[in-house]
Amino acid sequence: MIALVLIVIAGMADGVRDTIEYHWYNSIFQDFKNGWRQWFDPAVSHLNKYKDFAKSKGPRFPGSTTMFVWTTDAWHFFQMIRLSLFTVAIVMYEPVYHWIVDFILLKIAFSAGFHITYSWLLLKKKS
Repeated sequence: MIALVLIVIAGMADGVRDTIEYHWYNSIFQDFKNGWRQWFDPAVSHLNKYKDFAKSKGPRFPGSTTMFVWTTDAWHFFQMIRLSLFTVAIVMYEPVYHWIVDFILLKIAFSAGFHITYSWLLLKKKS
């Protein structure tokens, strides 16, 4: 049961990532101001890992382009959340039914978390 909840949340994190990547202009993130916009906006957030937002100046801090990239922008942060939750779900997983049934349940859980986030929660309401 714990693994199922973790997989739903992992799906939601994946929904955030894809919303940022594919629905930025229709998302609630577009209205963010100041540093939050710099952290979420895929057009500029990838530059957060570099000194003065310039790739030519090198990494902003040790590991900012590698092992600590998840601290530099929302897309990488939610990727870290998704992968971490998958890892914890694997550790916490206890078989419920046959492995095929469990696989299908976990896949549905991930897809539900993704769909709720990607299709409903993060998109601006049409007026």
